[in-house]
Parts: sequence; C-alpha cells; structure tokens
Amino acid sequence: NSPVFLAERVTAPIQFQNSSSTGGFEVLLWCWEMFSRLRHLNKPVELYVLPDSIERGTHTIQNPAQCLAAQQRAVDWWRFWLTDYVDPSAAKADQYTSWNAMKRSVMARGER
Repeated sequence: NSPVFLAERVTAPIQFQNSSSTGGFEVLLWCWEMFSRLRHLNKPVELYVLPDSIERGTHTIQNPAQCLAAQQRAVDWWRFWLTDYVDPSAAKADQYTSWNAMKRSVMARGER
C-alpha cells in the first residue's frame, strides 16, 4: 500500500520540504524513500531542507526566516513548473539551473 511502490505513476513535479527532522525520523525517512525512488525513475523531484534547520533542532517551522524561505521556494517551484517563470535574482540561479535540467529531462521523454 506504500505510495513508493507506485512512484512510476507520478507525473507532476514534486517538491518535498523538510527541516532537519520536522515530524520525526519516520517522516524524514518516508520523504527520503519517495524522493530517492522518484530520482531513480528520473522524475522531476526536489527535497528542500530548510536553511539553518540543523541548528534549530526538531520542531515544526517557527523561525520567520525559515517560514519565508519555505514559502518562497514553494512559490518559485510552482511558478517555474506552471508558467515557466524564472526569477532573474542571482541568489536563485542554482535552483533554476537544477530545475531547468529536470525540465529538459522531462521534455526529452515527452512527459510534459
């Protein structure tokens, strides 16, 4: 019954967001299991670990900077995949380089 066994049916780009251990070890392990399976299948997937999450310990997102980073990354992700928008900010260049590589891979397989 695990969704990981049906990962080949995933067609949408997926972004997992996690602090170092939000939700405990089980959630982190499940995210990693699904992430690694989707990567193995060459699906567009990202596991985003929030900035400074290791120093902040085990808890849900409380730090305003982490909240902003998580929300901005999610908005950037969906704007990129839904509208092909690329933020010209130099600080975000690495994320768009990675996402463009994912998109080229998806387009080469004719899945989009």
